[in-house]
Amino acid sequence: MAATQTSYEGEFVYFEKERERLVAEITSTFEDLLSSSNLLNRKLEEVLGVGREFETISSLWGKFHDFMREQDTVDVALEENSIRSST
Repeated sequence: MAATQTSYEGEFVYFEKERERLVAEITSTFEDLLSSSNLLNRKLEEVLGVGREFETISSLWGKFHDFMREQDTVDVALEENSIRSST
């Protein structure tokens, strides 16, 4: 029975060591995951920040485009009126 007790204690010690090793590995992996997740969040915030910076420029170009389209419509209408009045 002493041999069985020693064997059981040896297995228990092995189990405890293995469990501690696995817990440490899992903890390390979660820390790496958290670090990578934080890095990804920072990069996404940077991308959104750059997008917000271009929002103003995009709005300005959109207004310019609308203005030019209105001018084009006015020019076409003026040309049509001048053609009608000259005939």
